[in-house]
Amino acid sequence: MPSSQPGAALQVDTATQINTATQIGAAPQIGTAPQPGVPNRYLQAVEAALAAAVAGRQAVSDAFDVLFIEATAGGWQGRVADDWWRQTADQRAAALGNLEACVTECRGLLAGQSELVGLDDPRARHPGPARAVPMAPAGRR
Repeated sequence: MPSSQPGAALQVDTATQINTATQIGAAPQIGTAPQPGVPNRYLQAVEAALAAAVAGRQAVSDAFDVLFIEATAGGWQGRVADDWWRQTADQRAAALGNLEACVTECRGLLAGQSELVGLDDPRARHPGPARAVPMAPAGRR
């Protein structure tokens, strides 16, 4: 039979006793429990943007390479061809420069990002698609 005195042992059977003071842990504090980690959605989005930028950079480079191969093979000739060549080379440099800047920016954003974040971290949520704005009915206004 259990004793009514505080700190007394509870008799379970003749061989085992459980000390009630050591079996009951301290009550958890609200807000101090560790939060489980969830995937960092921001990290995932930046990784996807980086992959698209790298693939895009290669595709743009390849497309300009085809143009320059054709031009070198005699596809365009004369003064107009020279103007086209300069303008196309400038456009290629600008496009590839912008894509390289995007790649560099993505890599910078990825630095220091953790794979898992807390549930209350804004990086744990993805905003999803923008809400559609209802359009005005067609017809007379």
